[in-house]
Amino acid sequence: MINLEEMAHKLEESGKYKILRAYQQPECYNPDDGSIKRKGVLIDTEDTGTDFRKDAIIELGMVKFEYSPHDGRIFRILETYDEYSDPGYPIPEIITRLTGITDATVKGKKIDLTHVKAFLKDVNFVIAHNAGFDRKFCEKLHPVFMDISWGCSMSDIDWSSEGIESRKLDYIASKLGFFFTGHRAINDCLATLHILSMQLPKSQTPALLTLLENARRLTYRIYALNSPYSAKDILKARGYLWNDGNGNQPKAWYVEVPQERKDTEIRYLYKEIYKNEPCLPQIQINAQNRYSDRI
Repeated sequence: MINLEEMAHKLEESGKYKILRAYQQPECYNPDDGSIKRKGVLIDTEDTGTDFRKDAIIELGMVKFEYSPHDGRIFRILETYDEYSDPGYPIPEIITRLTGITDATVKGKKIDLTHVKAFLKDVNFVIAHNAGFDRKFCEKLHPVFMDISWGCSMSDIDWSSEGIESRKLDYIASKLGFFFTGHRAINDCLATLHILSMQLPKSQTPALLTLLENARRLTYRIYALNSPYSAKDILKARGYLWNDGNGNQPKAWYVEVPQERKDTEIRYLYKEIYKNEPCLPQIQINAQNRYSDRI
C-alpha cells in the first residue's frame, strides 16, 4: 500500500515542493491536563448580501470548543451547529455561485433560536473571521450575541507581521499547510479553529493566545466630529476612517487607538485640526462591544 504521508514528506524534504494537506478534524488538539478551561465558539454566517440591515442569514455555523485562557491551547471540539435559513426571497445568483447554497437548499428551513441560545449559554468568548461583519448579522438574529465577548481571527492577529500577506481564510490556511472547502459556514468555523490551534509562523506564539490578548485590550474610538472639509486628506493619511452616519455612529471621521495613545491623539486634533478645544466624542472599546453595530 502506498504511504501518501511518507511520499509527501519526501517531496517536502527535497525543497522543490510544498504540500498542502486536506483539513481533517482531530479527535482533540491537546489532551486534558486538568488545567482551567473556558468554552469558546467559532461562528460563521453565509448571507444574502453584505448589508446586515437589509440582507439575511442563510446559513449559521457554530463550533464549540475548550481552550486555556492562560496559554491559548485548544483542547476538545465539544459540539457543532449548522443550520440553513430561508430568507423568504430568492438568493442572489452571485451568492449561490460563491457558496453553493440555492433556494432549494434553504426552502422551508429556519434557524432554531432556542437552540442557538442554549448553545451559547455556557460560552465565555465568540470568535469570527471578520467579526465586524458576522457580529452585526448575529446580533440582528438574536440579542444573546450582544451580551458576550467577541474576538476576530482576521483583525486580532497581525498576519502581515507573521509573513502572511492576505487575511483571507483560505490563504492563511494554505500558508499554514492545509486546504478546505470554503464559503460554507461550518467548514469555515472548523478551518478557523484549526488555524488558531497552531503556532504563528514568525513569532512562534500560539495563534489563539495572540487573539485573546488583543481582544482583551482597551481601545478608544475618537470621532473628529464637524472637522473641516479641508482636513479630510490629513485625517485619512493619519489612519482615520469615514463613517456615513448609519447605525449608532455619528457622521464623521474616526480612529480607534490604544488607551495609552488616546490623550496624544486628542491633543493632536485640538492643535492641528480644530485649532481650539471642542468636546470630541469618545467611546471605550472592549471585547464586549468591539465589532458591534451598537457603537
